[in-house]
Amino acid sequence: MVTGVIGPARELSDGAQENAELRRRDAILEAVGFIAERFLRDEDWEESIQDALARLGRAAGVNRVYIFENRPGPDAAILTGQRYEWVAPGIVPQIDNPDLQDFPLRAAGFGRWEEVLGRGDLIYGHIRDFPPSEREVLMAQDIKSIAVVPIFVEQKWWGFIGFDACSAEREWSAAETDALRIVAGILGAAIQHQRVQAALREALAELQRSNADLEQFAHVASHDLQEPLRMVIGFLDLLAERYGGQLGPDADEFIGFAVDGARRMQNLINALLEYSRIRTRGQAPRPTDANVALQDALWNLQVAIAEAGATVTHDPLPTVLADPTQLMQLFQNLIGNAIKFRRAEPPVVHISAQQTTDIAAGKAMWEFLVRDNGIGIAAEDADRIFNLFERLHTQRQYPGVGIGLAVCKKIVERHGGRIWVESTPGQGSTFHFTLPAA
Repeated sequence: MVTGVIGPARELSDGAQENAELRRRDAILEAVGFIAERFLRDEDWEESIQDALARLGRAAGVNRVYIFENRPGPDAAILTGQRYEWVAPGIVPQIDNPDLQDFPLRAAGFGRWEEVLGRGDLIYGHIRDFPPSEREVLMAQDIKSIAVVPIFVEQKWWGFIGFDACSAEREWSAAETDALRIVAGILGAAIQHQRVQAALREALAELQRSNADLEQFAHVASHDLQEPLRMVIGFLDLLAERYGGQLGPDADEFIGFAVDGARRMQNLINALLEYSRIRTRGQAPRPTDANVALQDALWNLQVAIAEAGATVTHDPLPTVLADPTQLMQLFQNLIGNAIKFRRAEPPVVHISAQQTTDIAAGKAMWEFLVRDNGIGIAAEDADRIFNLFERLHTQRQYPGVGIGLAVCKKIVERHGGRIWVESTPGQGSTFHFTLPAA
């Protein structure tokens, strides 16, 4: 009879253990969704990483979480040092421990870590089972069980994130280590993204100070931004595919926020590439029928026009000296804005043109007018709306990246013209731009 009881009791114990492991895995993955969303918002890195470590520590049920960063040392040695740390109440922090700052892994008796982590594998288990050289250092930090996961940035071993159980020994299931790999992947992508963003901000500030041209830099930087973003989206897609609908409404919401942020950032990068290519990829201006360019733009906008119930009319338009593709893009951006920034009534847009002269250049020009009945623009905002990334409304009110009118200005100026707006808030706007007569 006793034996008959022991069997089921062991099964229940194993089942309870498995359920606890799955709950911890799900908590870790929920934290991953939140972390990805925070990093994609481009918030303060230091604040975000500390919040991320705290969430991961509580989710994983450990007492300490930390990040070490590698750097090259003398004689090809790898030096590693602790950069960030979260500890549970009652646990002694190690962030200020001088022995953990820029020490050579191999010389400190952690050559196994350099080999295992460097090839992308995890190190985890009870400290009592570790080699003596490692055990001595780790036990001095009151660690009983540990999990260490490598972080890769640009396909190079950047460092690692560690999870310490100090109050009691703890097992790491395959489900949990799988979740920790996703954590490390998100962190690697976030670190790469943060690097590129920092370089982008620094270079943009320098370019603004020197009044240099942004085009070539924007093209290169946008390509650099694509890679970490693809990594983040890939991990988020994996997270949503494997665990969507299983982690509770909060986790699904965090994942949704993160995916939405990634898509917005991707749109921003593509828009920046478009802006950078106006001059480098443009065709030589040639006699171009503006009526044809307008019809091409309306064809591209036909879905938006139908959904908004918009009416778009035009007078006979002239032939101008222009890049046909960019003239079509100019019409498309201005008409698209008129449809987007509309009032309650259906949009009404009218395009016309009149002859004028550029007195300074001494050449004949055509002035185009794109008039709408939309929400209008305040006089104090009439100039800044043509600036790169300038937005007058929130993403929730009117989606977009704030680059459309900057593209219009760049196109017009490339053709030797100018662009401006006249508007009355609540009544509509008229955008004017000039192009050389053919």
